[in-house]
Amino acid sequence: MEEADLAQFNLSIVLPLQNTSKKSQQSPKVIEIMTLPKETCLDLAQAVHESAEGYNVGAFSFRDVDFENGKEVPSKDRLGDNVEVAKVLEKQKSEDKKLFVVLEDYTDIDLRHHIIRFREAAVGPSTDTSNLGIESGLSVIDYVQPPSAQEEASLDLKDDHPFRQFDVSAPRALSKHLPKERNKELQQSVRAFSLSHWNPPPPQCRLKGHVLYLQLTTLEGEILHITATKKGFHVNKCTSSQFDGSLKPANEVTGGVSHSHSLFDLTSKLSNLYNTKFTPIFSDTLSLARDPFAIVQIPQALPAHPWLVGRPQHLPDGLRTQSAYLLTGSTALEGLEGARDWNDELQTTKESTVNTYHDRITREKLLQKLYADFSLAAVRGVIAVSRGEVPPHHQDENVFVHANIVYTLVDDAKAASREITYHRFLNTIDAPGLNVLASITVDYAGKRWLAQSIIPGLLKKQEREAKGEEVKTDTNKVVYGIDEVNGKGTKEIKYDKTFAELLEPVSRALRFANKKVKVDGEEVEFSTNLKGLIGGDGRRYIIEPSRMACADLAWKDGKLSVDSLDENVVKKDAPAYPYPAVLRQEAIEAYSEYELRKRSRDAVERARNEGIEKGVFPKPTEKQETNSEEESKEDVVPPPSSADIEKAINEGKISVPQIGTLTFNPDIDTDENDESIKAIKNASAYITETLIPLLVLDVVHGNNIPADGSALTSAMHQKGVNMRYLGAIVEAANQHRNKKSILGPAFGVIDCFKGIVKQEMILRSAKHILRTYMKGTDFTVLQSLISHFLNCLLGSSINADPKAESPKDDFGEDILTGDVEWFNLTPSSLRQKIQEEVAIRFRYSLEDQDFENLRKSQMLRELALRVGFQLELRDYRFDDVVANTVEEVTLDNNASKKALKKAKAAAQAQNRALSGLDRSTTFAPSDVLEIVPLVKDSAPRSTICDDAFEHGRLAFQTGAAGFINPEGQQQSIAQNREAGLDLMYEGVSLFEQIYTPLHADVAKAFNGYVVSKHQMIRSTSKEETDVEAHEQCLKLQRNAVIIAERTLGVDHYETLSFVQNLAHLEISAGHIHSSLKYFRYAIDIWQSIYGSDHPEIIQIYSSVGNIFQQARRFEESLKMYEIAKELAFKIYGVYSFFGATMLLRVAEQHVCVNQLKLKPAINACKEAVKGYEEAVGKESQEYKDATAFLNQLTAAAVHIARVNSDPVQQNARKVVEARMKEAEKQKKNDEIKKGTTNGKKSNVANTTTNNISQDDVDAMVRCKSESSTFAATTNSLDSH
Repeated sequence: MEEADLAQFNLSIVLPLQNTSKKSQQSPKVIEIMTLPKETCLDLAQAVHESAEGYNVGAFSFRDVDFENGKEVPSKDRLGDNVEVAKVLEKQKSEDKKLFVVLEDYTDIDLRHHIIRFREAAVGPSTDTSNLGIESGLSVIDYVQPPSAQEEASLDLKDDHPFRQFDVSAPRALSKHLPKERNKELQQSVRAFSLSHWNPPPPQCRLKGHVLYLQLTTLEGEILHITATKKGFHVNKCTSSQFDGSLKPANEVTGGVSHSHSLFDLTSKLSNLYNTKFTPIFSDTLSLARDPFAIVQIPQALPAHPWLVGRPQHLPDGLRTQSAYLLTGSTALEGLEGARDWNDELQTTKESTVNTYHDRITREKLLQKLYADFSLAAVRGVIAVSRGEVPPHHQDENVFVHANIVYTLVDDAKAASREITYHRFLNTIDAPGLNVLASITVDYAGKRWLAQSIIPGLLKKQEREAKGEEVKTDTNKVVYGIDEVNGKGTKEIKYDKTFAELLEPVSRALRFANKKVKVDGEEVEFSTNLKGLIGGDGRRYIIEPSRMACADLAWKDGKLSVDSLDENVVKKDAPAYPYPAVLRQEAIEAYSEYELRKRSRDAVERARNEGIEKGVFPKPTEKQETNSEEESKEDVVPPPSSADIEKAINEGKISVPQIGTLTFNPDIDTDENDESIKAIKNASAYITETLIPLLVLDVVHGNNIPADGSALTSAMHQKGVNMRYLGAIVEAANQHRNKKSILGPAFGVIDCFKGIVKQEMILRSAKHILRTYMKGTDFTVLQSLISHFLNCLLGSSINADPKAESPKDDFGEDILTGDVEWFNLTPSSLRQKIQEEVAIRFRYSLEDQDFENLRKSQMLRELALRVGFQLELRDYRFDDVVANTVEEVTLDNNASKKALKKAKAAAQAQNRALSGLDRSTTFAPSDVLEIVPLVKDSAPRSTICDDAFEHGRLAFQTGAAGFINPEGQQQSIAQNREAGLDLMYEGVSLFEQIYTPLHADVAKAFNGYVVSKHQMIRSTSKEETDVEAHEQCLKLQRNAVIIAERTLGVDHYETLSFVQNLAHLEISAGHIHSSLKYFRYAIDIWQSIYGSDHPEIIQIYSSVGNIFQQARRFEESLKMYEIAKELAFKIYGVYSFFGATMLLRVAEQHVCVNQLKLKPAINACKEAVKGYEEAVGKESQEYKDATAFLNQLTAAAVHIARVNSDPVQQNARKVVEARMKEAEKQKKNDEIKKGTTNGKKSNVANTTTNNISQDDVDAMVRCKSESSTFAATTNSLDSH
């Protein structure tokens, strides 16, 4: 990696003055950006358009700095798009690097893109044709705390804080899952915007530079006809019936301006309401209502689809049906551009020359953009195919070809998923000369589609072969691997030397074993699991990569315990698994690492023994037990060290130890004594013997407690454990239930974990059943099918026997004809089906209690997200407990009694409808609003981003990176940590460049960098003074939350984790109110979706209690710590580390609330001492500190009792209390006179009213100062 290429620098981009109004700008706007030397002007142009200052700029060019009369002016020579920034700026002598933006004439393509950007921004995402679902890419954090809210750093907390009426036991309403007022700013910027019916321009106007005619209706109701020309935009004289594209005089136009280079600026002069609704969104003033990241289009990632959405309002949008003409300018089919050749684009990009570091960045950027474009095109193609808009490809009804993408309806969903997984592995390996097809799977309406780019000539060859024609060609045929001749089952081994050389990096990376076979009389090494062909373009393609998977022999042979199925079930008669059981590549890597480490240790031991036998090393002294303390240590001969062994090997005194090779052969039908087959058996056994116990132990020790099924799936896959082992995980968890960790007994954590695992088994089985029903169902029936299925699964407590609603068409006729299985589905029959699926897929037997313990809100959410449907935002009643859904209604007091009565009745009806009390079932067909696609792509991760970021992260964590300072000396640990942090920031910048800012990986990079940056600030004791660093952390973390909301989901577990980190940063900056808002938002989501007894929520309540403590609101702090304590008792037990820590904090708050009544504090502290003794022992510092605090509390209580028994002290206390009451009364009077009272009580009065004398105050102050060490000690709970 070239250091010069990574050196970022600040660049100022000066925007042009736009004299479109009577009051022109006094000074130009300047954009400050961080850029790399190798970035081009084209990269900078994109940054300008994505900025809050330059979003409205039209066509422009960059100019270097020149001087005229001593002033900086833009030069006359424009910079080309591909000119590197460094080559231009190196000529500038000033340290402040600067470029000018100069407006240019539009080209046709620039003009069309400018109009599209205006339409996307002003009309809003609700009418965007690229949206694949309702409210896709939604962000709501701006409604929790607007970005315009500038809070001063203060510990003063108002009474109307977010936890003012907090009730931990109250159910959370799903109807309040999303803010009620969302996306209103963008939807109302203009009333209508479309292409005019006067398009295309007539020849004589085309010669004048007219390109397009637009029609804009402002929010004021004025209809404007606008001409788009090479020079910009102007209001013309057209009407709906008469054409005149010439410029309309300025005095006849609202605002006095009729032309502008930018359509954004022209509209802002023509409509005041546009300025009110739209312009503040991108404004850099304090009136900012939405963050730009929350509203711009996502350019290079598929947006997240919320599972709960509002019922969309269908608004008129003329551009919905005019997009083709706007993009291409064509009015006829033959004039449209042809479909992109995805395969050629992909292979050509991969084959591009990479000589420099910048070339590598450019290549990865292009690849990620290409993969994203292909995914979007493939998803739209799947939707078109599913709706019957594309005919099948010849005789095969399951194969379709559309826009140079082939779509295959797959029967084996697991095989298609493996196909994508190994395509991703091949793309990551990126073997030179070896080509891989662009591939994704799309789940839509219960069906799984495999979409792939097309190998040139392959489809035509298959078509001719299907007709019985004999095709003689040297291309598009298998040249390496086992090929079925003419599809008749006859297998033939094909071998190509060139292909074998190209496949060598793949075999080496995936540890495949080669098999010696004879081909044409010559013995060659052959990989039976790899298959390749030469395409019509002469490129060599690897196909059917799912053949690379190694079989899971332990599962296949039925060696797993199935005791949980039934007492009468024999292991050999266990239900057959419906899919081929294969190992994950992560499991193979984990076993390989374990086995090679073991072999390395054995090899070192053999070398050590060989050296001792040959006399190279002295014989070490054997360990003997002796009571003699006078034995000299000089007589003890230690065993030879690794350095001694290495030296002896290099000198040739002992032989080089061999560890052998470890390879795996997916072809399990070969010799069982083959070492590569044994390796597969050992890897299979390694899952159940090691990986699953390690996964459970992580849970026991609190290292990885998943929030939901998605988090569980991610954790299992990282370990290399397949989802079919969920039943085995429950069995392993049962074995660890009685174990104990430093956190406490494991029973609570294990029970929580088992609940998540069992729910995941039920969810996956229910998903399979529902998708099976959907697969053979027409779109018009899906609403009834999904709602009835949900009623049977989740609504049986409201209606034990729900009836399916027969769907009807617009003429009132029944759509369903004949008998369908799902129509007669009942809760009991569905439960039986799920139990059968769980027994087959996971070899586990569910009990009835497992269904009763379901978290129904979480089950509904995950089923919607994984099947792919969106429900209306409302409350869904799962039991008789009704959440508070009452909406505040504003009534006009001046209205008549009849109007008031009518308004109240309407409000009550609305609230009743939201609560679902008017329904006989939980779900209705009308609740299902949309079917959305689910995508799994084969795009690899960018290794250049990961390498830079991970290297910086490790350097920051360890402080050892080998950085060299300018003097050529090794840097210190602190300097290495700072250098590591800088390298992490460079990695973040690379993530933004390659993925574009709106990408999930960018959000994770932001979060990782901010966490490390904040740790650095706190470790260097600059937390209070480094305001600029705090502001940078807050900005980046807020961006991370917004990006995660839009790409992962507003209630995704990682998104909520980012929100919690943002709340911690806010309190570090002294923004108490903002921090409490974020924590309240996180708690509401956690309790409504993930449950109120998850271990993660303990930390949230503890953090909130800490905030109230800092604000000296001790009663609220005590309430939060009490909630955290009860949860800690429930999950970890009373005498656990968590329980003891919460008890100690409760004791501290009791002291702060009432310093005279110390009995509650003493009792809590006694329990904390017992908890620490049980959890970490009497020798631990936590136990010693808690004991010392208990002794101080006891001594203080004795002193208070002695004072209370003294008559003199009693009289003194009465005098003090009277004086304090008088002082408080006088203070309130003074506040009223000054007009500053806000109705809140003094915090000082709350904490000192019950004090007897200054001696007692001083005694308690000493107790609190000595107990401050406990607050520092227990802070480890928050950071855990």
